[in-house]
Amino acid sequence: MSFAKPLDDLRVGGEIDAQCTKCRRPTNHRIVSMMEGTVKHVVCLTCNSQHNFRPPVIPAAKKTVAKTSSTKTTESKAKTATGKAKTARSGELKEVAVKDKKTQIQELEEQASRLWLERKESCNYGAPEPYLKESIYHLDQAIDHPSFGLGFVTKVLPPSKFEVVFENSIKVLIMDIARPKKL
Repeated sequence: MSFAKPLDDLRVGGEIDAQCTKCRRPTNHRIVSMMEGTVKHVVCLTCNSQHNFRPPVIPAAKKTVAKTSSTKTTESKAKTATGKAKTARSGELKEVAVKDKKTQIQELEEQASRLWLERKESCNYGAPEPYLKESIYHLDQAIDHPSFGLGFVTKVLPPSKFEVVFENSIKVLIMDIARPKKL
């Protein structure tokens, strides 16, 4: 990328490469004002900000040092070994975290299933009431949810929520929410 332009082409309205104070990088600018042959003010053609002229900052090239072939191979082997060790450790940690989440989910599902079976066997619930947001629910009441199926109220969370155990999960639902009246 070349930022060099001939200095004799500089004139008001011309273009020049400059360091933009808003973009924080070298961009093309239009010259707005000049004094005694030097550029004073410019407008960035990328972000349209106007500022004093600053010559472009060209990033320094990376230094390359000549290395012998034996030095290169030992360094690359060391980097590869440590890289593999780090990758293996991070991979193992990810696997452990995934296994922990999976086991937690399985344990919660099993707990919900056990609790649901206990409620189903112990409660004489009769016909479950269909779930409606407008209704009010009580402890140990059986409900029939359109998505989750048969469930039993385990907690009432005032003012308008309640916890229900379904066959494979425990959900918090809303109740006693009045629908807006139609005009």
